[in-house]
Amino acid sequence: MAIWRIMTERKGGSLRRIKTILMVCMMGIVFEGLPLNDYYAYSQEKGVTSVLKGNSGSMDFNACVKLALDQSPYFRENALEIDIRRLGESDSRWAFIPSLTIRTTSYLGLEDSSGMKLNIFLSEFDPVASYLTLKASKIFTEIAILIHQKSIADGIYDMAKKFLELETLGQIVVFQEKVLDQHLENVSFFQARHKAGAVTQVEVQLAKGQLAVAQAEREYVSAQQSTIMEGLRQFLNMDSSQQLDINLQEIKHQAVGPRNPADYSLEQARNRSFELKIHELKKELQNYKISQAYARFVPKLTVGVHQTTDLDATQVDDYYYSLSFRMNLWNGFKDVNDVERQKIILNQFKNEMRLVEIELNTEWQTTQRALSESEAALKLARLNQEMLGLKERQTEMNYSSSKRFLSALLDRRIAHLEARKDSLMKSLDHDKKVLKIRHLSGDLFGSLITVSPTKE
Repeated sequence: MAIWRIMTERKGGSLRRIKTILMVCMMGIVFEGLPLNDYYAYSQEKGVTSVLKGNSGSMDFNACVKLALDQSPYFRENALEIDIRRLGESDSRWAFIPSLTIRTTSYLGLEDSSGMKLNIFLSEFDPVASYLTLKASKIFTEIAILIHQKSIADGIYDMAKKFLELETLGQIVVFQEKVLDQHLENVSFFQARHKAGAVTQVEVQLAKGQLAVAQAEREYVSAQQSTIMEGLRQFLNMDSSQQLDINLQEIKHQAVGPRNPADYSLEQARNRSFELKIHELKKELQNYKISQAYARFVPKLTVGVHQTTDLDATQVDDYYYSLSFRMNLWNGFKDVNDVERQKIILNQFKNEMRLVEIELNTEWQTTQRALSESEAALKLARLNQEMLGLKERQTEMNYSSSKRFLSALLDRRIAHLEARKDSLMKSLDHDKKVLKIRHLSGDLFGSLITVSPTKE
C-alpha cells in the first residue's frame, strides 16, 4: 500500500474551505442524480401496449387481451420484477460515485483535548468494476423484460385456446340440443309402439337410456363451458360479481389469423423466440462476469482526509490527504480459479442455448406433423359427415306415412348430428395446431402487442 500525505498549514479558514468543498460535492451528486432518477423511473408497463382499445359490453378476444394487460395478476408479477431490476440498474450507475463517509472522534480523559476530530473517507474507487456491474445490471433488466414479454405471449396463447374452445363448445351445444330432440322423439315413438304391442319394454328402456346419455353429454359440455369461463375470469382478475360477456364472432380471424400456416417459418420462430433471446443475453452477461473476474486483479483506489490530533502529530488540527492503492498479492489462487470458473459457466450457457435451439426445432417439427395429421383427420371427418348426410336423405326418401321406419330415420339424423359434432372437434384440433404454429413463430404476440424500444 502506498500512501501520500500532504500536510497543509492550518489557517483560520481551513475548516470553512473543507465544508465548502463537501457542500459542492454533495450538490453535484444531487443535481447529477436528478435526471437519472427521473429517467429510470420508466416502467415496463409503458413499453407494452395493446394496439386495440377495450369496449364496454361484450368483449372480443382483442379486448380481453387489453384487459389482461391492464389488470391480470399473472402479468403483474413479472412487471414488478422489472421495476426491481431498474432499481438495481440505478444502484449500479450511482456506484461510479464512491460512497462518502464522515467519522468524528473525541478522545476522552485528555486534559488538553481539542474536542471532536473530523475524518472524511471515500470508498474504494474501481471504475472498471463499476462499468462492468452497470452493463450486467442492464442485461438483468433486459432479461426481466423478455421474461415479462414471454409470460404475456404465453398468456395470450392460452386465452386464444380458451376462446376457440368456447366457440366450438357453443356450436356443439346447438347440435346436442338437436340430438336431444331426436332422442325424445325416439322415446315417444317406442312408447307408442310398446302400447300397440309392436316392441318390447327392453327396447323402450334402451331408447330412454340413449336419451339419458345425450342429456349427460349436454351437461358435460355445459360444465366445460363454465370451467373455461371461470378460468378466463380468474385470469382477467374479475370478481365473481362482474359479468364476463365475450364475443366469439371474430375469434378465428383474431386468434388463428388470416395467414396460411405454410407462411410461417422456423427461421421466424428462432428470431422471435424469447428463450433464445434470454439465453443469448445470459451468454453476454457471463462474458461480463469473466471480465469482472479479471478486474479483481486491478488495484483499488481509496481517498481520505484525516484531521490530526495531539496523539499522532506535533502540529495539531492539520489535515492530511491520503491516496491509497490496494491489490491482493496472494489469496490462494481464488482470483485465478474464479476466471476459469466463469469461463466454464459460459460454456454451460452455450450448451444450454444449443439445447434450447434443439427443443425449438423439435417442437416446431412435431407441431408441423401434428398439423398435417389434424388436416387429414378433419378431411376424413367431413367426408364421413357428408356420407351420413346422404344416408339420412336416403332414409327420408324411404320413410312411409305409416311411420314404420321413423326409428331408422331418427337414428340416421342422430348419426349425422354426431358426425357434425365430430367435425367441429376435429376443426378445433386443427385450429389449435395452426394457433400453436402462429404462437411459436411469434406472429400472435407481434400482431397484438407493440413493444416500445428500451431506452438507454
